[in-house]
Amino acid sequence: MTAEPTKAPNLRTAASAVDLERLHVASQRVLDWTSDLANDAPGSAELDQLTHHARLLVEMRGMEATPFAAIRAHALNVRNELILLATERSLTLAVWFDDALGLRTSASRPIPTDPAEDA
Repeated sequence: MTAEPTKAPNLRTAASAVDLERLHVASQRVLDWTSDLANDAPGSAELDQLTHHARLLVEMRGMEATPFAAIRAHALNVRNELILLATERSLTLAVWFDDALGLRTSASRPIPTDPAEDA
């Protein structure tokens, strides 16, 4: 008897064009918001990581050949950093990522970026 692999509840293997556009818009809003933060306070490692992944998502716009797993990993990194910042704006933006990724989970906990960790 062989075990059948099960699909983790937070793992989507593909995204619609609308979902990808929503990720792009959410990422752009994150960059807009973090640029305002950077003007008010010196950067931190968390803020640098957040902007790095958000910038990559913005740059991926229109690149249909990009595997969804790569997009998902960057999006989850952004989402998780937003949750760790725990401000009203960052949590609102995290929900935008949840919605675009089709996540059905609490916005208060980070999600592993490696789908194998979800199993």
